[in-house]
Amino acid sequence: MSDHIHDKSLANLVKLAQCVELPEYVKTAEVNDPEDLKELPKEAFADPSHRLFPIHTKADTWASAAYFYKYGSALSGRALIEEMLKKAIDLWDIPAEEFAKLQDLNPSNEKVASAPEHLVQLTHDDKVIYKTAIQTPDDLKKLADNILSETSKYTYDLRKQAAEQILELDKELNASFDVDTKIDLEKTAGVGSNTSSNVAILINNRAIACRDLCPEMSAQLTKLAKDVSYGEGFMKSDRLQKIARILDVADRLTDFNVRYNDTFRPPELDVFKYTETILKTAKDGLVPLKNGSFLNKTALEDNSKELRPLFEEVFNVRPVEPSDFVKLAAELSSKEADILVDVVNSL
Repeated sequence: MSDHIHDKSLANLVKLAQCVELPEYVKTAEVNDPEDLKELPKEAFADPSHRLFPIHTKADTWASAAYFYKYGSALSGRALIEEMLKKAIDLWDIPAEEFAKLQDLNPSNEKVASAPEHLVQLTHDDKVIYKTAIQTPDDLKKLADNILSETSKYTYDLRKQAAEQILELDKELNASFDVDTKIDLEKTAGVGSNTSSNVAILINNRAIACRDLCPEMSAQLTKLAKDVSYGEGFMKSDRLQKIARILDVADRLTDFNVRYNDTFRPPELDVFKYTETILKTAKDGLVPLKNGSFLNKTALEDNSKELRPLFEEVFNVRPVEPSDFVKLAAELSSKEADILVDVVNSL
């Protein structure tokens, strides 16, 4: 489907004229020169991303609205296009009754605005700097792919805003994301968890990476890694979000953000190591430990005799039944969990 500018044969215009009377200002309007249209800013189009439906003149606004309502029922992002058209209609003082006739051109006699619409908006300093209409699961998938693959274009806070809204919309639209995408969206939204020891290592690796490029930043990250390493167990969500934000700033200062790859990734993908989907997809036979590791429940139960001295003499807990080892293992501190993992792996 195209707008009136791309209707070279004027076939759609002929059909349109049979449905609604063309105003005099449309009949007498000059034909647009394609080269002139190329010089127009994207804001001169109701669909700026595709440079469709020009609204830079009164006649073009009327024609764009007519083509949109008559032929654009299958368009993606219709809500935003219609919003732009309505603003142009008001700007050019096109009478309300005239606009209503254009809306009635919809072949289903249904206003586009009545279709389900969801706006994803990203804000900075309380100003909307990006928005897009989501109406189908495919729209949601495309947005998710854009946010996750074009991370250098967005700050951590913007990525987080987008991921939060995508996950919320997915509850209604059911986009059926693959597991890896769902996990990355959860991490980007900041809804995962991690241990102090894991995060300290992550920060320290960033400090080493930027040592030559930005010594001052490297020193600050080294200090932060040391502070974090004093903690035990899983960290609080707000603390993890702050660290992800700091690492994002460091990556941008050193241009690491334009060189992300499978091993050096956006910070949130490693800061939020464990998410709900990861835990759900983990085998039922695994028990999560506070050091971020998992142990096989059967291995704990089957080796309960060999592990009993460790639990009683080192961890100062007294399991009774083999199943108690599983419950107690999950309650051990991060350092105790490190010891347990080493012992189990040696059995």
